[in-house]
Amino acid sequence: MSESQVSFKVSMMSGAEGSVTGDASEKVLDVRSRILEALNLDGLSLSLFLDSAEGEEVKDDQSIADLSGRSVLAVVQSEPEWCTNKLFKQAYIRGRRCGMEETSEDTDLKVHAGGIFTYSHKYHDHDAECGYNHDTSVTAKGQWKVRWDASKKVEVLELNGEATKRDTQSVGRGCYDDWDRDSNDGEGETDAEEEDTSAGSRNYDRTTTEAFCMTLSKDDLMTDDKGRHARGGWKISSL
Repeated sequence: MSESQVSFKVSMMSGAEGSVTGDASEKVLDVRSRILEALNLDGLSLSLFLDSAEGEEVKDDQSIADLSGRSVLAVVQSEPEWCTNKLFKQAYIRGRRCGMEETSEDTDLKVHAGGIFTYSHKYHDHDAECGYNHDTSVTAKGQWKVRWDASKKVEVLELNGEATKRDTQSVGRGCYDDWDRDSNDGEGETDAEEEDTSAGSRNYDRTTTEAFCMTLSKDDLMTDDKGRHARGGWKISSL
């Protein structure tokens, strides 16, 4: 082992143990995948503590040089505090042309203790001038778990279950598909007869049930909400 490398021991209460070697310039975050490999764990989320009387927690931004020659205790986080019994909410709205056109999205994710989640997402889009309305809703429930994503070096919340999706659309004008709502200059209009004969085929109400799978990183979920008129971020509250 070169002078720039350090080594430390890792163990679990189950008796599993191993050693981790890395460059002194690396952080704990950089070697988490090696810790999992040393303990024969597959993508689980871990809390790390110094195996000492104080039991000080080892942070991700800590240099592994501080751990050289020491022992670290790894504890599997089956239900991490940052997401368990939490409600994550997102809301977005964009109005155009003085409200004649509007797009909105609302998302609720409830992460319950015991590995159960419920999820709902509602999307709405309308154009009053075209008589266009589109709504999509997804409701899902199932099991969740937190695991370590070695490629991104971050904890991720993984959701797996079943979803019901309802998709509805109504169009009052047959010319809608030929009309660019964002750059319309009045061209592309069709006569009333064409509108009356083609609009009906664009109206539908469909409901399907399908498998649901979603992965959200801890970093994304812990990003502060940016407000209703900007995408990104979440509002978090306790259940």
